[in-house]
Amino acid sequence: MAKRIARVSSLFLTLLVLLPFVVTAFAAETPSMENVDAICVINIEYNQIVLQKNANQKVYPTATAKLMTALVADRHFAGRYNEKITVTAEMREHFSGRILGFLVGEEVTVESLLAALLVGGYNDAAVILAYAVSGSIEAFCKEMNAYASSVGATNTTYANPTGLHHDEMVTTAYDTALIGMEFMKNDALYSLSKRIKYTLPKTNKSEAWNIYSRNSLISTVLTEEYHYTYAQGMSFGNTNEGGDCVVTSGTLDGLSYVCVVMGGRPASETDETNHAFLVAKNTLRYALAGFSVMRLKKANETVAILPVRYSATVTEVKVKPREDLYALVPSDTVIDKDIRFLTEISYESLDAPFEEGTVVGTLKAMSANGTVITQTDLITASGADAHGFLVFMDKTRTFVASPWFFVMLALLIGSGVAVFLFCTKTGRKKIRKRVRFDD
Repeated sequence: MAKRIARVSSLFLTLLVLLPFVVTAFAAETPSMENVDAICVINIEYNQIVLQKNANQKVYPTATAKLMTALVADRHFAGRYNEKITVTAEMREHFSGRILGFLVGEEVTVESLLAALLVGGYNDAAVILAYAVSGSIEAFCKEMNAYASSVGATNTTYANPTGLHHDEMVTTAYDTALIGMEFMKNDALYSLSKRIKYTLPKTNKSEAWNIYSRNSLISTVLTEEYHYTYAQGMSFGNTNEGGDCVVTSGTLDGLSYVCVVMGGRPASETDETNHAFLVAKNTLRYALAGFSVMRLKKANETVAILPVRYSATVTEVKVKPREDLYALVPSDTVIDKDIRFLTEISYESLDAPFEEGTVVGTLKAMSANGTVITQTDLITASGADAHGFLVFMDKTRTFVASPWFFVMLALLIGSGVAVFLFCTKTGRKKIRKRVRFDD
C-alpha cells in the first residue's frame, strides 16, 4: 500500500512539474508586444523569423554592443584567455558609466575582462579589451563594424565598445539577432554569458571579487519576476535614449531561438515594470511552446504528371518532391487547411530521353498570408529512353511547319525555274545555229 501511495505521489508531482508546459503547448497565443520599440525572434535551425515588431527599424544598441565587443576580442585572444593585460592611464580616461573600477597598472586576464563584460556588463572591461586589441577606441570600432557587416548586420554602426549612447551608433533588432546567432556559435563566450555569478581572481592590485549577472531572465539576484527557466545568456543593458534592451536565447525539444527586444520603456511615470524583460520572457516562451517541425509533403508523393514525347514506352511521367518537405510552423497548424502548396512546372511536356530525378520545377509551401515557408525541387519519378524514328518524324514535321522550310522551298523552286529557263534559252540558241548552217 505504501509503495502504491509513493508511486501515485510521484506521478502527481511529475504532472505538477509538467503542467505549465503542457498547457502552454496547446495555448501559445501571440504575446503582447507593447511598450517596446522592436522585437525579433529567430529560429536558428531553420533561420526563420517566428515573431517580429519593427525588426528592421533603426534603434540604439545600448549594452547589446558588448556582444560584438566580445566577439572581436575573442577573435584576437582565442586560446589565450590566461594572458594578462595591464591597465593604462589612457584606458582609464575612457572609463564611464557602469564600471568595476580597474586600476592603472592592474594586471587582469583576458578571461576576467570577458567575464566582467558579459556577466556584469562593466564598461571599463570593454574599454580595456578594445585598447588591448586595436590600440584605440576608433580602431576597435572599425573592427566591430567590419565583423557586423560580415554576418549580415549591414544596418549596424558602432561608435564605442560599451553601448553608451552615441547618436551615430545604431542597429536593428534583426541585425542584433544575427549577431546573437554568431555569438552563440562561440562556446567560450556563450558559456560566460550564461553565468549568474563569476569570481574574478585576485590581481596585483585587487582582492578576489564576485560579480553577478544583471540579466533577470537567467538570474534572480535582482528580482524573480522575469526569471524564465529556458532562457540562456546573453546580454542586457539600457540607456535613456535606447531604453531597456535584452538579447537572450532558449532551446527546447531540439529547437533553438535567439530573442531580441529593444527599447523597452515604462507605460507611465509610475510604471516600474521592465517591459524588455517581460516581453522577452513571453516571446521566448511563445517561440519554444508554440512552434514545431512538421512534414508537409512526402518525397514519394505525386504532385503532378507531365506528358512525355519521343518515347515508345511511356506517354507521361510522375513528378514528386526531391525530398520530404519539412517546415517550422505553429504547433496548431492543420496542413490541409493552413498550408497552401504552389506547384511550378517549367515544362508543358518533357522530351525523352531523360533520367529519373530530372529537375522539372519547384514546390512551394505557403502560409495563409502568402508567405513562402519552405520549398524544394520537383523531380521526375522515373526516366525514359527516346525512340529514334519518333524523334526524326517529329523533327521533320516541326521543320516542315517552320518558316525556314518555306524559305528553302522557295529558294529550291526558284533555283529550279532559273535552271530551266537557262537551259531553255541555251537550247534555242543551238537550234538557230543549226538552222543557219543548214541554209
